[in-house]
Amino acid sequence: MAHFVKLNSSKEVVKVHVVPNDACPNDTEEEGITYLNKVWSVNNVVWKKCSYNTHHNVHKLGGTPYRGNYPGVGYIYDEVNDIFLPPKPYDSWTLNVAEARWVAPVERPAIEYSDVHDDKGGMFVYWDEPNLRWIGYKGANATSGQAATDTAPYRWEPSNNTWILI
Repeated sequence: MAHFVKLNSSKEVVKVHVVPNDACPNDTEEEGITYLNKVWSVNNVVWKKCSYNTHHNVHKLGGTPYRGNYPGVGYIYDEVNDIFLPPKPYDSWTLNVAEARWVAPVERPAIEYSDVHDDKGGMFVYWDEPNLRWIGYKGANATSGQAATDTAPYRWEPSNNTWILI
């Protein structure tokens, strides 16, 4: 099966469609567009083929990655780079075209539990845009995505790869 998206005038994904193999036997974009235009009785719609198995410009089954990412509704088609991207999360983040993803100006801590891991859970980490840094909370609720209210925040110090109590 081939996967296609419908784009609005802002190049935003508004719908994801699956095209059956018999309608797209050569797996080409042209075949899929012809099929979708016929099924939906439209002519002026922008359709783009995408790959269900592509994420951050890597094909998870070892094949050739296609258009950066498998998009969902709300993703943007970057026409210049011919890739799909989620909405930009923060103004300070930049596009890494080779990996088809947004990156923070400070790399996300690879070891989220370093120096603050305890028996009660892990670390909940989020980007602090006003201060351009990573903040983390430890505790029992951290692994479920909510920091414990009775724990103090930590900031990530990339120069020495440690969490520092704020």
